[in-house]
Amino acid sequence: MRRFSAMCVLFLVLGLAAEARAQIRGELAPVGVAEFYAQRRDAPAWNAESYAELVAAVGDAWMHGLPPERYGHERLSDPSLTPFLRDRLATDAYLALAGDLHYGLVDPRSVEPEWTLRQDRVDLIDRLRTALATGEVRASLEALAPQFPEYAALRRERVLLGLEARDRLPLGEGEDLALSSAGDRVDRLRARLSEIDPALSLVPAGRPFDAALERAVRQFQRDARLEPTGAVDALTRRALDRSPEDRAAILAINMERWRWMPADLGRRNIRVNVADYRLETWEDGELVAIHEAMAGRTSAATPAFSATMSYLVFNPWWETPISLGRGTLRSIQRNPNYASWAGYQVLDRSGYRVDPHSIDWSTREISDFRVRQRPGAGNALGEVKFMFPNRHNIYIHDTPDRDNFDLTNRRAVSSGCVRVQNPFELAEWVLEGQEGWTREEIDTVTAGSRATRVNIDDPVEVHILYFTAASGAYGRVRYLDDLYGRDRRLRAAFEQGLTVPLAQMEARRTGTAATLEDRPVAGHHGQGGRTAAMRH
Repeated sequence: MRRFSAMCVLFLVLGLAAEARAQIRGELAPVGVAEFYAQRRDAPAWNAESYAELVAAVGDAWMHGLPPERYGHERLSDPSLTPFLRDRLATDAYLALAGDLHYGLVDPRSVEPEWTLRQDRVDLIDRLRTALATGEVRASLEALAPQFPEYAALRRERVLLGLEARDRLPLGEGEDLALSSAGDRVDRLRARLSEIDPALSLVPAGRPFDAALERAVRQFQRDARLEPTGAVDALTRRALDRSPEDRAAILAINMERWRWMPADLGRRNIRVNVADYRLETWEDGELVAIHEAMAGRTSAATPAFSATMSYLVFNPWWETPISLGRGTLRSIQRNPNYASWAGYQVLDRSGYRVDPHSIDWSTREISDFRVRQRPGAGNALGEVKFMFPNRHNIYIHDTPDRDNFDLTNRRAVSSGCVRVQNPFELAEWVLEGQEGWTREEIDTVTAGSRATRVNIDDPVEVHILYFTAASGAYGRVRYLDDLYGRDRRLRAAFEQGLTVPLAQMEARRTGTAATLEDRPVAGHHGQGGRTAAMRH
């Protein structure tokens, strides 16, 4: 009888353990949990201090744009949990949160089809073992999130957003606001923009729209990449009146974009934020310089991708893509003299030069020819192009319309390429330390008209990116216009990702590890001297 009772107790204990496992496995990270405890032979792993750190870290997941309830925060705080279940819930929550912080919820290629960067692979179970051994659970989770300063700025903004949301009143519908406008909406505008100019908070209610407020509106518009008119039109009002929920969503999806990035973007790298019309040069983890830029118009959107800059060309020819050359050929068809006046050569399908006056257009088609533009002041690529071969034929280059950088704040005007301000300063940095290419020698070459290719001894990684929330002055974040409507796609995918069971997310990450590693990075098309057609 005693033996029977002992067996009953044993089976009861085993049954409770199995039931506990059933409650946890299949919820969040079943593969990782099983492997972790198999290595420990089911020994418990969490002490009180580490568990408390985990609960706090899960509770603060919202600062990363991730909902704490996704990781069972409320359940982790349940005092009635058995020690066995409590231990496994903690492991499960850690691995699930760690995976989301490091890899993100959305496969970047599902919303950015040309994405080429590869995420760093991390052994999350090893990270957990180390965290428990050192007692640094929270720090280990924070280390799995992106370490870029821009990501930290988005997190700070998310915290501030929660504090400010209660006090900010929207401007609401109404007429445009400009100098001499008055009323409650002007008072709300002044309160809204006091973060740009704190002195505005001292202005008494009822004062009309004045010059100081106009300056603040212009600054807001410049920061948001709107036209800095100083008047609050419908587009500016929508930007000012973004709800706290919309701003939180914008921050969340831009933090997600940073999670797609590897930690190492290259010792020397160029980052172009298309939505911000901004090009940055980075070296050894430090920002070197900022250049204003132009990007593709909405009908010729600049894709997000990465490639390696291997050479540049001073005084370049523009090998016009067929799609862009048709209009030029029609102009030449109407007036053959246009070719010499605008600096174009007409080539046949074999690449031989053709005198435009000799073409019998009654027997020939536009598609029988292509055009190229010789180096010179009017060349669409300006005086230098920076080449990082890729299948899109998208590059960085100068422009003959340099005045446009100062004339407009919204610069989606190109056929897809990135036009850069101060291109010779950029060339000087790219060729820094390279014998024979000081700034004086660059100026000497560009004073002539001969196309000159320079191979780069220390190639530069180029990352064409798209962020609609970016660091601004005084540690605040600038919310940018969603130029290409990409936020809508990513927001939908991110919200859908929040509904995908974490166990399924874990299986996808585990199952696609090889695919992510093997995905090719945009490489060199053609051999050294071959010239590809490019947009501008």
